[in-house]
Amino acid sequence: ADANFTRQLCTAARFGTALIVKDVDDAWDSVAHPLLNREFARKSGGLSVCIQGEDVDVSEDFLLVLHSRSSEGLSRGLLGRVNIVDFSTTPDALTDAILSKVVRRERPDLEHKRQDAARSLEKQQLRLAQLEDDVLELISNHTEGTGLLDDERAVEALQKAKNEANEALDASRATETTIQELRKASVVYEPAAVFCARLFGTLSQLEQFHASYAYALDDYLANCLHDALRDASPAQIGETSMQRFERLTAPLLREAATYVTGAILTREHRASVALAVARLLSESRKALGGPSDDVDSFLASNGSFDQARALIEKVLGAQWLDASKSGAITIAHAASKSDERLSICN
Repeated sequence: ADANFTRQLCTAARFGTALIVKDVDDAWDSVAHPLLNREFARKSGGLSVCIQGEDVDVSEDFLLVLHSRSSEGLSRGLLGRVNIVDFSTTPDALTDAILSKVVRRERPDLEHKRQDAARSLEKQQLRLAQLEDDVLELISNHTEGTGLLDDERAVEALQKAKNEANEALDASRATETTIQELRKASVVYEPAAVFCARLFGTLSQLEQFHASYAYALDDYLANCLHDALRDASPAQIGETSMQRFERLTAPLLREAATYVTGAILTREHRASVALAVARLLSESRKALGGPSDDVDSFLASNGSFDQARALIEKVLGAQWLDASKSGAITIAHAASKSDERLSICN
């Protein structure tokens, strides 16, 4: 077990502070399992737990938060001991994830600087937390009967901790400033990232028509978005916000059209989702000061299918209503699932 983690865990449990452990999908120390299992014992009116042979008092305010990028790599033993809160599919979180992918493709230098600054900031914040724990431990272990300020060693340790804390705090503030500057440089890609996130929100509603239309987020990010960014044309010098938006979203719309025409079985369902995407695209273009087609007016007018077809072809293109591959993706997906079940049975 990591002695430093064990000490931080015991200190947080004793003083009732929150302890956040990041990247537990990379490494996890089982020393905290007695806490996760709630192996508490009543002691002097309070609770205590045995951690590596030491009885540690546990405050009622203590909170342990484990953070991971994905739950797939975590052991079942750990998953069975915790409450899982998934923030990955909130609109803001999805937009941030997509923005990171877009910036990594468009400006890898910015993304590398941001990641380096984020790691540096995390180390500085950990150092500040470590210094705080050291001071608390010094105070808790101080011999009773003598004043803390009368102990020269204690005063020197406190002064040293104060100086190091000031240095770490200054470095942390400088790093935060750097991160804010990098975020400002990434703002130009936000309209495309927001549209990509909202497009998934639209496609994820397809299962309201039929259960077989369900679209997984992993597929969207790993396949549709990945292929779209790969196929996007390079940035041009002096391109406008609208040109940048169209350049980044056009390949994504082509990928989405391939999915919609391959997975959806009826023309009415294809027209419905195409109109929803056309409305979304029109709103995004309008927000950038570009041309907008009044899809809302058509939806309010109860127009005919032919009018809907004309509007969809104008805004998105005729490929969104192509019925030549209708059901192909759904059938292929069902076949792959069948193969998986057979392999498990065998």
